[in-house]
Amino acid sequence: MQKPGILTQLEQLGGKRVLRVRGALTLPNGEAFRQALMEALQPGETTFLDLSQATGVDICGLQLICSAHRTFFRAKAGFELEARPAWFKEAARHAGFYKRTLGCPFRDTAACLWEKE
Repeated sequence: MQKPGILTQLEQLGGKRVLRVRGALTLPNGEAFRQALMEALQPGETTFLDLSQATGVDICGLQLICSAHRTFFRAKAGFELEARPAWFKEAARHAGFYKRTLGCPFRDTAACLWEKE
């Protein structure tokens, strides 16, 4: 689906739900990205967020991804990051998402999204 400044597409690939993102996961696109994430939420299913064609991320995008993970978990749905470019990993690292001091309720469990690095 087309969103201002961001393009998202939810695909079912051989039983795997993939949300592909093109564009920047940044504040100007935050609401459109949030809507795409919520449209992808399907209890009982795992959605893989494919970032291979994303062009950038800021703290807003990182927080939306983290929040989506918690929302999906509470809805008994899976949420995984897939195809994380090096620049994305570096931005998340600089923002502190890979540190143990983040305060994530999932930090001490295998469910933490950022522990899968």
